[in-house]
Amino acid sequence: MNAEDAISILKEAVKKVPSLRSTCPFSKEHVQFLQSTGLEIERIFGGNSPVGQNFAGISYKASGPILGNPFNIYQVLEGQNQKHI
Repeated sequence: MNAEDAISILKEAVKKVPSLRSTCPFSKEHVQFLQSTGLEIERIFGGNSPVGQNFAGISYKASGPILGNPFNIYQVLEGQNQKHI
């Protein structure tokens, strides 16, 4: 792959980030982005490259209000996680 193709692929991935911010972690769109971008990063930089390791090491978590009470918070969180799969 030449440098121009690699830059084009990465620019396309970066363009998707703003719209992904409005989705929940591990939504269909988010997972698709992680998989496709992760594969492209491996193809461009190599699987064990610092860039690939940094991308793979990013952690994601939901933010915003969660309605529940302290007695069932784990059930509420699990339900929130299931909504985004």
